[in-house]
Amino acid sequence: MLSRTRRTPRLALAATIVLTALAVVLPGCGGSGGGGNPGVVVGHARITNCGAYYNVTLDFTGTTPRQVGADYGQAIKAIKPDFEAQLDTFLADMLGGDAMFAALLHRVDAIKPQLDASYREEIEGIASSLSGGSTDKLGDGQLSLNELYMVNLNTDALRPTQCSFTSVWGQRSATRRTISARVLDWPDGPTFPMAKCQAVVHYVNGAKSVYTIGYLGYQGMLTGINSQGVFGAVLDSPSWAPFPDPPTGYYSYSFDLRHALENQQTLDGVASAMTAHPYTFCHNIALSDPSISRILENDQTPGHRRALRSDTSALRSGVTWGISNAVASVNSFLLPENVDNHSQDVHNVARWESIVTQLKSKGITVDRQELTAVEGYYKGSIPGKATQGDVFSVASQMLVIFQPSTKGLDIAFHPHDGDWAGPPTFTSVPVTF
Repeated sequence: MLSRTRRTPRLALAATIVLTALAVVLPGCGGSGGGGNPGVVVGHARITNCGAYYNVTLDFTGTTPRQVGADYGQAIKAIKPDFEAQLDTFLADMLGGDAMFAALLHRVDAIKPQLDASYREEIEGIASSLSGGSTDKLGDGQLSLNELYMVNLNTDALRPTQCSFTSVWGQRSATRRTISARVLDWPDGPTFPMAKCQAVVHYVNGAKSVYTIGYLGYQGMLTGINSQGVFGAVLDSPSWAPFPDPPTGYYSYSFDLRHALENQQTLDGVASAMTAHPYTFCHNIALSDPSISRILENDQTPGHRRALRSDTSALRSGVTWGISNAVASVNSFLLPENVDNHSQDVHNVARWESIVTQLKSKGITVDRQELTAVEGYYKGSIPGKATQGDVFSVASQMLVIFQPSTKGLDIAFHPHDGDWAGPPTFTSVPVTF
């Protein structure tokens, strides 16, 4: 139960139409999308290359998730012919070779049955349009079904690190409404394969419509928004408990977050839904709506609890906050009842102290630009290491700014061909439900 704290496959696509006959050319993104190349429509999938990112619409109206996935896979191949090679490179960089892939595949196979059936259909539909089939071979430039699943269950089988979040609302906000900032720290390789696949995806599915901010072919939710303006983002928070082996009966928290935002209308509803299942890793979920923000500390180690942390929650000894109408999170639990994965971790301590110092320096009210400066903070001439207190670091992949009341969304996407060379450059992304 949720407690609230206060003080408180090679698969063949059964198709008779050649891809080139399916791909319809679209205009580019225009000014708000940062330029880019023309897009394509394949069946129920529309993708536009906006330069910094791909803008995707997947329309589930009158069709099946598998067909949407198959259309999506065809559209990806049309607009980004090296997509499979990029994700294959990502996996090879991350895992080092086929032996590690095989060793970890049992984790994926154990978690996969717990995915909502429609999500499995989407992933398998995408894979049916790709060239890897059932051949799992890293470095071959192709993407098999298992490899696509490995990408999608990365957070649950492998565990990325870092990420941060800061949000203000009420009297602390210059608009008196919520303004939220989220840094995604995601592992990437030396040629930045994932940065080349950055995407904002609009799932059009009636009352279940959502946006996800992530990558082409990634169907879970690292960061997302629903039609009610509820915002959710995942942040790792390792307890260092042994990995359940095999993780039979365990769920994917990134896919569960998507499910929650599709099916829940309120912040509290999303938070409650995220406490219903066991997960392979402990984590935080940053949540915002037009009025407030909270941090769900999803600590599932024995003797601890899953609880929402607010601006008035009591924190563990040695951790200070003292900022009303504001919350923040790094990759640790701060409620005193939960595992102390904060105090001895310099990545967490240094970034937390930077967030506190920078937020307090903005005064009693904070606007969008000032909040961006908090989550975009780094000490040197370019983003450096989290251990030196850089909230926005060399590991950062995106910086997302969202205002739930207006659904204003601005994102700094990682450069495609190198590290950050200075302050992040933002792209305004339209959100239309």
